[in-house]
Amino acid sequence: MICIVPTNSLNDVKTLRQEYLLSIGGRPEPFLEELISYAASTYLLMHCDETIGYFCTSTKQTLLQFYMRDAYMPVAPAVFSDILAQGYIDKALILTRDRVALSLAMELHKQVAVDCYVFEEGPVHKDIQIGFADLGFRQASMDNVQAIRSACGDFHDFLHYTLEGSIEAGDIYALFSGDIVLASGVIAKPFEYPYVDIGMCVSEAYRRRSIGSFMISELLKECKRRGLVAGASCKYHNTASRKTLEKAGFIAKDRILRISF
Repeated sequence: MICIVPTNSLNDVKTLRQEYLLSIGGRPEPFLEELISYAASTYLLMHCDETIGYFCTSTKQTLLQFYMRDAYMPVAPAVFSDILAQGYIDKALILTRDRVALSLAMELHKQVAVDCYVFEEGPVHKDIQIGFADLGFRQASMDNVQAIRSACGDFHDFLHYTLEGSIEAGDIYALFSGDIVLASGVIAKPFEYPYVDIGMCVSEAYRRRSIGSFMISELLKECKRRGLVAGASCKYHNTASRKTLEKAGFIAKDRILRISF
């Protein structure tokens, strides 16, 4: 019999989460990992005294991650059904690269839709040219907070992140034309080295001028300089963000699917 046991710490499943990442190809998925680190409930799957898997859910009864070791895969469909029947979940966000969770969910699904594009760096780095004088791309300091907020609002305030906290952590970069902030970007570290999540916001006054793609290109260069592996994601309906990322050299091989049971 497989028992479901709640746990208060992701550290209790650290080894299993490393196994999970290897099972899906090694690259974490930024959006889901940030949700898990922010406020997910984590449950151990136990057989006798052995931990054989785990799953994570959001506060909205949404499955964010599911993993069982291969030796117990024959009972995975029954365990997944039990998780659903006991009311732990009524929907799921699942990465298309996660074959096991996707297969189990599709056996029981009522509705499915694409929620996000998931990007990785493509084989060709693209240099973007923009027509602004005195351009400067650099790591932001606390002296830049007001200018970044004026340009980008609360873009960098997300889940447990704040602009000020991310600047202190060295994660925020800004693109200047003279003293004007054209855009700001982030190289976030929600995972273990070398994987990072990048994103950017362009000041509304300077949009539709390739600044977003230029900013992403500069963030990618910074990642390469630091030996980091960059990923990104955007909502399925956000065509502008998708085109911006693709213009800078990202490719979307994966999707996050929203599945209802």
